[in-house]
Amino acid sequence: MGVPGGIAAGTSNDPKVTMRYMVRLLILVVAIVAGVALAADEENKSQATFQSVFGERARQVAATPDTRDDVEFAAELLKAVEQASPDQELAGYILLKASEYGMKNPAGYGTAITALTRLAEGSPRQRALAREKLVDAYQLAYAQGPAPLRAEAGAKMLDLLVELGDQKAQEGKTLPALALYRKAQITAANLRSRQDEVLARIKQMVARQETDRRLAELRSRLDKDADDTVVRGELIRLLVVEYNRPSEAATLLTSEVEDKLRTYVPLAAKEIKDVNPGVRLELAQWYRELSRKADGPGKVNALSRSADYCRSLVEGESGPAQQKQAEVLLEQVERDLEALEAAVRRPVAAMVYWSIADDMDVYLNGKALRDYRPDFRTRPDEAYQSFSAQVMLARGDVFTVGGRRGGSYGFVLAAVDKGGKVLWKTDRRTWQTYVPRDLAKWYLPAVARNSRIGPVQANASPWPQQLPLIQKYSTQAPGGRVEAIWADPRQQAAFFVSMVK
Repeated sequence: MGVPGGIAAGTSNDPKVTMRYMVRLLILVVAIVAGVALAADEENKSQATFQSVFGERARQVAATPDTRDDVEFAAELLKAVEQASPDQELAGYILLKASEYGMKNPAGYGTAITALTRLAEGSPRQRALAREKLVDAYQLAYAQGPAPLRAEAGAKMLDLLVELGDQKAQEGKTLPALALYRKAQITAANLRSRQDEVLARIKQMVARQETDRRLAELRSRLDKDADDTVVRGELIRLLVVEYNRPSEAATLLTSEVEDKLRTYVPLAAKEIKDVNPGVRLELAQWYRELSRKADGPGKVNALSRSADYCRSLVEGESGPAQQKQAEVLLEQVERDLEALEAAVRRPVAAMVYWSIADDMDVYLNGKALRDYRPDFRTRPDEAYQSFSAQVMLARGDVFTVGGRRGGSYGFVLAAVDKGGKVLWKTDRRTWQTYVPRDLAKWYLPAVARNSRIGPVQANASPWPQQLPLIQKYSTQAPGGRVEAIWADPRQQAAFFVSMVK
């Protein structure tokens, strides 16, 4: 294949020249491939394109025992994807190769992690593979990577292991979920972080193994005696509550089954929008009743379904009386769910520092961090002050903030543990604005959850009094700098919410 200017890949010793050449050639090959009828599957096409553009460079790298050039090649591949913007399949293949080359030397672990993160975010088809490989990359970076990368890699590996375990658990894959949680348990012990939370998940999966055994036993007994209404009823309840599979449970209904199951299971199998609003409140109450006799995942399943029916009434077209009943029940159900979450969270002593431009009220889990009388709407301007409060902070905790004039020049917050580690902070990624459905109770997490959500803005030119806080904690903050966030300053008020993860 001819190339621009008669240059052959790898003939220049200048890395910048080589990089520019590769990007130009990649763009050319992508353009050519785009105009050719598909003669092979996407993976083979991507592999062929990769060889056309990077094959010679890959052979040069493979010919040397020194893995430092593998790291350089990994960075070149990552940059080529950023500059040339090839199609999703080709980009995915190049990012995967970048991760493979980056993993060959500790100096390239950061590049490998970046490539795999981009692959997970940009390619739905390869997301599962990328996330599995990310676990390996984080593990290597945590064990052998440069010192600045280790702590962050360990924390992210723990987060990802738990997330993947949760995903397997939701899919009903008990053994794979348990394996991931046990791997997370080792990391949690090494980091001294989230140990109680991970142990609680392991206990849940061990209990789920027993539930799986019970399910198989009930199926076997019903196969042998289809007239055993006690076994049939227990099996139906098990499918509805523990496995959240009402559609499957509905196939087991007979005229001998108790009235409540015959009435509500077929309705629970429908989409919420297809259920008459007048019946949804009954279903919400029924699921809450079921939750009282359930443990672990079953209790969460039943309460979550109850909350979903309530929200559909609060947000949908229902009468005032029905909407009020749904709001009251939703508040009770959410308290039950928050109590379950609190049982598996381990609070950490922290200092919360914040600075505001104009005036703001800051709440944690619905409790004010200082005396807000009068509230932000009528209190004098406090832009020249900074504040702090000692709290116990855990994953799942919710900050709610109300401010005047859309946040004016912005709101800055950093929650820091005794060792100076930033546990949570303001940034555009983890905070959102909301429009409270209930202005009188705007500070309650339940109100924020049930309100219209929108993105925050990050102010590149924050209030001067906020700069010391931003500069002090940005270098230690996970996931990037501490940012001053705000909403539309033309608004009379702004409301922010963020859940600690």
